[in-house]
Amino acid sequence: MGVRHRPVVGALAIAAALVVPGTGIGATFHVGLRSDADPSAVAAELERTTGRRPAGLGPLRAFAVEAPAANELRRIDGVAWVESLVRALRVPERADPASTRK
Repeated sequence: MGVRHRPVVGALAIAAALVVPGTGIGATFHVGLRSDADPSAVAAELERTTGRRPAGLGPLRAFAVEAPAANELRRIDGVAWVESLVRALRVPERADPASTRK
C-alpha cells in the first residue's frame, strides 16, 4: 500500500467505526434509578447489557457506565433516566443580560 493510500484507509476506518453499529467507541452515560429500583439488580443488568461494570455515583442513586448507545440502557427495568456524560458536562449559558452587551 502506497504512502498516499494510508490517510484514505485511516479515514475509511474511522468512518466505519462511527457508522456501523456496535463497532463505535461508545460513550459514558449516567443512568438514574427509579425510587423503587434495587441498585444491585440494576447494576447487574447494566453489566450484562454493556459488558462493563458500572460505577456507582453514591447518594445520587445513579451509575456511570460506558455503552455504545443509550437506547439499550433505557430499556433496563429500574432505570428512570439516561444522560450522556458529554451533555452533562456542557457549561450552561450565562443568564446575566449584561454578559451579552458589547
